[in-house]
Amino acid sequence: MFSIQDLINTIIIDVNQQDEGADRLIDVDSLSRWAGDPNTNNGFESYSIFYDDDKPEEWHKELGVPKPENKYKPFLNQKITVQMLQHLIIK
Repeated sequence: MFSIQDLINTIIIDVNQQDEGADRLIDVDSLSRWAGDPNTNNGFESYSIFYDDDKPEEWHKELGVPKPENKYKPFLNQKITVQMLQHLIIK
């Protein structure tokens, strides 16, 4: 048994790492390819994996914002991570 909240937090922390050579569990390039492919993402909104300057309130203040050099890399929040898991596991 595991806590789903722990899983969500682990995914967010891993994907949102800002360092160039970060040691990751999830390959962000693979995540981007999955999210952008309507044949495999089961209807997931592909652009939702990126930070949205128009909706900063959706990201917890502790998550911060992506560095300028990471602006076009995935940066998750809890809501999007839950939706992503639903599309990966349930749909």
